[in-house]
Amino acid sequence: MDEKVKRTLQVVLLIAAFLGFVAYALFYVWTVPGGGTMCPCTVPVTTILIAVALSGLFVGSLIYYLVSKSFFEKKEEMEQGAEKVLEFLDEGSRKVIQKLVHNGGEMLQSDITKETDLSRVKVSRIIKDLSQKGTVEKKDSSVSNRITLDEEMYQLLSNSE
Repeated sequence: MDEKVKRTLQVVLLIAAFLGFVAYALFYVWTVPGGGTMCPCTVPVTTILIAVALSGLFVGSLIYYLVSKSFFEKKEEMEQGAEKVLEFLDEGSRKVIQKLVHNGGEMLQSDITKETDLSRVKVSRIIKDLSQKGTVEKKDSSVSNRITLDEEMYQLLSNSE
C-alpha cells in the first residue's frame, strides 16, 4: 500500500479513537454524577450524533483499509506482470508497443516509424511478427496501415504507466 495512504489512514483512525474517547468521557460525566445511570432518552442529541459519526468514520476507515490493501497489491502485481511481458520482447518490439500504449493503443504505421527512429522495413517486420502473435492488428488504411494494440494488452500496459 502506498505509504501516504497508509499514513493518512492511521491519522484518521487515531483522530476517531481520540474523539470516541472524548465522547465516552463526556457521556460518563453526564450520567454517573447524577446518581447512577440515567434514562437513555436524556442523552443529548449531540452526543448521539458524535457517537454515530465516529462509528461511521471508524467502520469506513476499516473497510477502506481492507479493500485498498488488496487493490494496491493486485495493481502492483499487474504492473510487475506488464514489465515482465515487455522484458521478453526485443528492443524494437518494445519501442513499438510502448509507442502504441502512449498513443492510446492505435497509430498509423508511418507515425510509428517516425516516432521510434526505426527503419520502415524494421517496423514492418516487427508489426508482422506482433500481428502473427496476436498482439497487434494491422488494418489497411488509405495512406498508411493502422496498427491497433490488442485491447487486453493495452489495458495491462496502460495501467502500469
